[in-house]
Amino acid sequence: MITLVLLLKRKAGTTKAEFRDHYEKSHVMLAKKYLGHLYHDFRRDYVNKVITVTAAGHDVTESTDGPYDCITSIVFEDQAGVDEFFRITSTPGIKEQLEADEKMFLDGKDLALYFCEPVRTWTAADIKVAKP
Repeated sequence: MITLVLLLKRKAGTTKAEFRDHYEKSHVMLAKKYLGHLYHDFRRDYVNKVITVTAAGHDVTESTDGPYDCITSIVFEDQAGVDEFFRITSTPGIKEQLEADEKMFLDGKDLALYFCEPVRTWTAADIKVAKP
């Protein structure tokens, strides 16, 4: 599995609610139409609160606004899926459609993409708790 993590910031003048609404109702639907068959998993986590701790750990601040508004994770089965993702998103007609939609809600200069290798350790479902 290969995970692509996208850190997304909303366009200036766009509220968090407008950003989320456009992303879910428009851009996610375009992704489903053109790329959905490639996704093993597709998640969007919207940032509600940002906690900042200084390096020394003494000063903690809390805010509702941070450098990013959404953390999107796309999981591909393999490199072939990633390659097909980039082929499709570069296809004339599709590329322009995706870019035009992105301009409606995204701050493109603050977009960050990371390819990650997921490592799963455990979840609560994996832990068997002995009952008294």
